[in-house]
Amino acid sequence: MDKKANYYDLLGLPRDAIPDEIRRAYHEAALRMHPDVSPEPSATEIFLRIQQAYEVLIDPEIRREYDNNL
Repeated sequence: MDKKANYYDLLGLPRDAIPDEIRRAYHEAALRMHPDVSPEPSATEIFLRIQQAYEVLIDPEIRREYDNNL
């Protein structure tokens, strides 16, 4: 788990976001930063961080651990 990343900020979410909000924010961010679409030079790195943020925040147990370590 990358402690330097604030996954809530990365996805533009409040800490009390519900799963539907997490999914929606992930899909919007992933579409925006997909390396095949984004002209951003670091799009691949950002896209991978977005995926990692989603995987952490969508799983209740992993999210609880992440929140405790913030």
